[in-house]
Amino acid sequence: MARPKTNHEEKKAQILSAAMKTFAQHGYEGTTNKLIAAAIRHDTGQSFSPALIYHYFPEGKLQLLETVVHSYQPLQNLGRVLQQETAAPPETFLPRAARAYIQIFQEPGMARMARIFFVEGPRHPELAQHIFGRIMPIILLPLATYLQRQADQGHIRPINPFAAIFQFFGPLLIRAFATENLRQMDQLPFPLPDDDEMIAGHVQTFLHGITLDTSAQQQSEGGP
Repeated sequence: MARPKTNHEEKKAQILSAAMKTFAQHGYEGTTNKLIAAAIRHDTGQSFSPALIYHYFPEGKLQLLETVVHSYQPLQNLGRVLQQETAAPPETFLPRAARAYIQIFQEPGMARMARIFFVEGPRHPELAQHIFGRIMPIILLPLATYLQRQADQGHIRPINPFAAIFQFFGPLLIRAFATENLRQMDQLPFPLPDDDEMIAGHVQTFLHGITLDTSAQQQSEGGP
C-alpha cells in the first residue's frame, strides 16, 4: 500500500506540476513565482502565496527548473532502460531506448519546454550547465558506456560514443518538435509515421551506420 503524501510532499508536487506548465508556456525568462502560484490556484482551487515557493526552492527559478527536469518520470524511465538493459544486443537495446526517449515528449507541453534549452540556453549558460549536469548521469553516461562496451566487444564499429548519441537522439528530438506542429496542419502530403514505424526505421538506419561489416572484415583477414 502506497504511503500517503505528507502536506509538505503534496505542496511540493503542486509546485512542480504548475512550474512545468508555466515554464512550457512562458519559457525560462518569462516564468515567475507569481505565475506559478496562479497556476496552482487554478489547478487546486485553493489559495497559494508566491512567497511559499521560496520555502521549498530557496535557490530560486534555476533550482526549480532543475528539479522539474530531474523528477520528470519519463526521463527517469529512460534512465532505467539504459541502466538495466546493458546486456542486450544493439538491435534490442536501441529500440527500447528510442521508445523510452519518445515517451519523454508525450506529456503535453514537454516539447515546448525542451525548447527552453535551445532558445534561452545561449543567453543563460548556467541554465544549460545545470540541466546537462542533471541529464548526464541519467542518460548520457549510461548510453555512452553501453556504446563503448559494444565497440570494445566488436559488435559495432569504433565510434566516439557522444557522436553516436547525438546521431541517435537527434532525429527523435526533431520528430518531437515537428510532430506537435505538423498535427495542427489541415493537410499533409504524406501521413506522419507512428511510434513503431518511426522507431523501426530510425534504428535500422542507425544500426546500418554503426554495425561492422563482418564479411569485409573476414576477407581482409583471409577468411572465407
